[in-house]
Amino acid sequence: MMGYGLCALLLLIMKRWPDTPFARALHHWLVALPLASIERVSRRRFIFLCVLLAVAPGMGAMVSADLAILVSMDIATYVDIALTAWTLAMFARVRGAGRTIFARLPRPRPPLGRARRRRMARRMTARLKPANDDDDPAALRAA
Repeated sequence: MMGYGLCALLLLIMKRWPDTPFARALHHWLVALPLASIERVSRRRFIFLCVLLAVAPGMGAMVSADLAILVSMDIATYVDIALTAWTLAMFARVRGAGRTIFARLPRPRPPLGRARRRRMARRMTARLKPANDDDDPAALRAA
């Protein structure tokens, strides 16, 4: 219980007074150095360490440490392959969903200005006088 209080006090010092030399030293030792060491670890080794920490206590009572490490490496490989397959499946699913969404969207229609021009052009051609005088309705009525 006292350890939790000490951790809470250190976090309070780092959060409340970040400009003090003690808070800077705490930040360096408790935040910057662990993050720098974690950045150097590859994803595969990180998964291996997590699996080893989860499997080793139970395996330590049944088998030797060497076998526990081998089993952890095997499980870590399977977990890495599963995460890679899951990531690729999610990319494929997102691409497929994007195609489906864009396929269901209505197609853009041509601007109304073009349609009106075409209609007006048709009406104007209907109002033009025929080229032949014989086709003129007034001349046909007179005859």
